[in-house]
Amino acid sequence: MTDPAAPSTNERRLKRFLNIVTASVSLIIAIAFPAIYFASGYRFEARQAEHHATMIANTVSEIATIAPEYWRFQTERIVDMAGLLHRNAPHYMPRHGVVLYDRSGAVVLRIGMSDPGLTLSRASRIEDGVSTSGLVEVRVSLRRLIGEVLAVACFGALASLILFYMFWRFPRLTLRPLLSEIECYRLRLERTNADLQGFVYLISHDLRSPLQTVKLFAELLHRRYGQALDERGEEMHGFIVKGIGRIEAQLGGLREYATLYRDTALETQDTAELVNAVLADMEADVVAVGARVDVGPLPTVPAVPLQLRTLVQNLIGNALKYRHPDRAPEIRITATVEGAYWHLTVADNGIGIAPENNTRIFDIFSRLHPADTHSGVGIGLALCKRVTDNHGGRIWVASESDVGSTFHVMLPTTPMAGMGHAAG
Repeated sequence: MTDPAAPSTNERRLKRFLNIVTASVSLIIAIAFPAIYFASGYRFEARQAEHHATMIANTVSEIATIAPEYWRFQTERIVDMAGLLHRNAPHYMPRHGVVLYDRSGAVVLRIGMSDPGLTLSRASRIEDGVSTSGLVEVRVSLRRLIGEVLAVACFGALASLILFYMFWRFPRLTLRPLLSEIECYRLRLERTNADLQGFVYLISHDLRSPLQTVKLFAELLHRRYGQALDERGEEMHGFIVKGIGRIEAQLGGLREYATLYRDTALETQDTAELVNAVLADMEADVVAVGARVDVGPLPTVPAVPLQLRTLVQNLIGNALKYRHPDRAPEIRITATVEGAYWHLTVADNGIGIAPENNTRIFDIFSRLHPADTHSGVGIGLALCKRVTDNHGGRIWVASESDVGSTFHVMLPTTPMAGMGHAAG
């Protein structure tokens, strides 16, 4: 019995997913965001420093061109230009400093930072129209930028902790009641299905006894009073016997359909070996109709052996039953891997199926042909669909009338969640 207080599988998976998401977001906030902030700030400051150095160098170059021998003494204009630059952008002032060098490398002028510490520098040449007359170097202090990055990192770490805690508590505070309700509905549905299966099993089992009684008395009646029956009476007796036979077959199919969930123990099943075993059991039917069966390389799949055998046997039997009257049956069984699924195909050259019936044929007791032309009660393909549903796969058909049908079965290469346990 499942403990209602224990966290469900869905809850554990959701919490694991949220933990991974919040941990990733927390790392982005705590590490990646400060790194991006520093990289973008560094790039921005470098561009600004390069821009400032170019502007000042161009101004000084104009002075050097006019008075190449005396430009170093025209510092007032340079100071005014640098001051104007900083006044237009005062938020650069704490970080930027300007140093002017003459052609010999001697410092002519310093503006701005006196103790830059860790710096980022960009330089631009001063030209007088003939040769290089000096150099303008703009330095940017990275001390404040690093301080801002550390502040952002601290804020990001705090925000990530708060975010992680909120998302860690979120499933317990808000989602757990919802998941508990879903789990209750799931358990209720499982009990309902179990009760329904038991009910169907009992019906199919208990109805056989009165049906056998009807069948027995019909035979006794025919033995005792058969000579008194005319041709019409014999025909009516035949209808009774056939009707009883069809009911017996339907009850047997219903019983098989209801008990298909009872054994759900998964085993590694060699499909090729299983197909060969089914063909060996059906050898008389195959030889009787002159069928040719081609079996390609088949996989090893995790499956319930009895259910997989039911699937294969019904698909092959369906191809033999609905063969074309003008040609010998040809059946091809192949398999390929498609992602996380094995794609099994069973193709035939039989009478085919009309497109509008491609989904109807998988309904229980659904028949497309009269009982006097094709035997059966319409349970085979319904069993195939239930087997694929049990294994987390699916089945469909591609068909064309008078050409043939190809049944496609997708089975997981790994067991789906919930398989491998006996039904409760």
